[in-house]
Amino acid sequence: MEAFDNVPPHIVFDLKGNRFRLTSIINYDTQTVLILRVQSHQDCTRKGTVIMASPAQDYSRLLSKHSPAVIHTKAEHKHHLAELERMFLKPSLSSAERRYSELLGVLIEDYEKRTFPLKSKADPVDVLKELMAANQLQQKDLLDVFKHKTLISEILHRKRPLSVDHIRALARRFRVSADVFI
Repeated sequence: MEAFDNVPPHIVFDLKGNRFRLTSIINYDTQTVLILRVQSHQDCTRKGTVIMASPAQDYSRLLSKHSPAVIHTKAEHKHHLAELERMFLKPSLSSAERRYSELLGVLIEDYEKRTFPLKSKADPVDVLKELMAANQLQQKDLLDVFKHKTLISEILHRKRPLSVDHIRALARRFRVSADVFI
């Protein structure tokens, strides 16, 4: 079985166990084949006659064209994000483009971790305060869970911990996992 590579607009067929390459253009509408050249594999890989670049060469070209580097500024971050978005909008990516977009993702993630660090775990009271703010609730709105206004205040000021019953009731009230309050 002979192999072929699609290198638009060319179709390159490997013949005789990859000893020869036939370079062609195929017009499927008119059902015609234009044979451009038949070369030995050695001739095809000599400088100046290569039609098809290897994935490593494509990747090197992308790197030299865009020169990605560690992100240090907001402008660089914005530029890399735009470049990655451009890659995602393409209908399909070559293997070199996939590697390049993966590199951009790593660089962006590294910058964001350094610039926008997240707490390792949210405090249960902070979670409760955030849920209250997101739902535009005041302390009095949680009387159905806590029963006493003073209890709500003590919990929000970290003078008292949440009980198991409070955690279960809050999870039901906000439709979240009880784990967020532990």
